[in-house]
Amino acid sequence: MECLEMAVVLLLAVVALSSAGLTSADGGYYLTGHPLHKPPVPYGKPAYKPLALSVQGVVFCQNCLYVGTGSLTGAKPLTGARVQLACRDRRYKTFLYDIARTDENGYFLLTIPNFDYRRHNPLRTCRVFLLSSFSPSCSRRTNINSGRFGASLRLEKAYPDQVLYTVGPFAFAPPTRCKATTPTYYTPPSYTPSHPPPSYGVSPISSPTYSPPPPIYASPPNY
Repeated sequence: MECLEMAVVLLLAVVALSSAGLTSADGGYYLTGHPLHKPPVPYGKPAYKPLALSVQGVVFCQNCLYVGTGSLTGAKPLTGARVQLACRDRRYKTFLYDIARTDENGYFLLTIPNFDYRRHNPLRTCRVFLLSSFSPSCSRRTNINSGRFGASLRLEKAYPDQVLYTVGPFAFAPPTRCKATTPTYYTPPSYTPSHPPPSYGVSPISSPTYSPPPPIYASPPNY
């Protein structure tokens, strides 16, 4: 009798499960509102997101007193100077480049979008060069901070969408060196009166006259 009752209970449970129904979602089977099985999410590497390569710097016009030297004393920002960013492979073939001009503060920003940092290291493959100057009076390229033959990049900061590098500062120079001028100082003119000063009737002070002392007697006089 007990076995019959257990069989009836099991049969009723199977009927209840079949009436509730099993549904499939996301590859797993669920009993109405209750998950029975969910497969694990397959693990994979995150998708690579290429970042932009940006390089900043400043270009000056060198003071004519220091032409031929590496000094930037007295230098002024140069507007309109052209600079180039070139990235080359092992065979020294350029595969990426960008050209920019400086603003009124001598500042420039070079940008290459979607740079492949997995294949190329910009610290090794990329250089920045001086190209030309907009000013005829300051058009001679100098090699200050390797601006003429190519300057290596310096890492500045990494952002979510780009990596910023810095180079320079660079400089163009005047065609020739100028000489230092000696500063002149103001010297007031000397004044010489053309006529002697007038006299106002004051007699000059006379020198004192000498009077001898009274005689000295040996005995008092008789009166």
